[in-house]
Amino acid sequence: MLVTNIVALGAIVVCHGHKVQRLLVTSPQFSNERMTHVETLIQNLTATVQQLTQRLATIEKHNSNPVYFSAYLINTLTPPRDRQTNVVYNGLHYDSHKAYNPSTGYFTAPVSGLYVFSWENLTAPGKLFDTELLVNGIRQEVDNCNNEGASAGYLSCTQVLPVKLNAGDLVNIRTIYGNYAHGGWSSFSGWLVH
Repeated sequence: MLVTNIVALGAIVVCHGHKVQRLLVTSPQFSNERMTHVETLIQNLTATVQQLTQRLATIEKHNSNPVYFSAYLINTLTPPRDRQTNVVYNGLHYDSHKAYNPSTGYFTAPVSGLYVFSWENLTAPGKLFDTELLVNGIRQEVDNCNNEGASAGYLSCTQVLPVKLNAGDLVNIRTIYGNYAHGGWSSFSGWLVH
């Protein structure tokens, strides 16, 4: 008898529970709340899709037209040892956006982003060519290429540096102390990573 009463009570609760749930689902207030919630979700999803579409377009634009250059010294450079001199790598292997000026030695960032720059200089025995990479005239990194103690053998020195740039920023290489960079073997390159 007790078991039968418990089962009957459970059946009544289940039936009334479904009835209460049906009433909530069919009530106008509940329907309006659900509709508002669904509309908010759709608006949020639409905004997210628009943001992702814009980001994808930007990525595709950069990937389809990458920024890069590679310049080199045509002739050997022998500036005064103790006077800072802008290094003008006057030969061009390539320059995708005409952003490097082989007359001045300056690279002008065509777009904002993370760039990587690499410069390599070859110096003769008994000579040196210590340089620095500048962004808008401010030192970012140095490269020591001191071969003054050598009586034979050339010394090649390379530096690589990632730099975050804004469109229009100027990048160049300048000597700190330097009196010899071998033509044809000394270079300056850069490319947009992201």
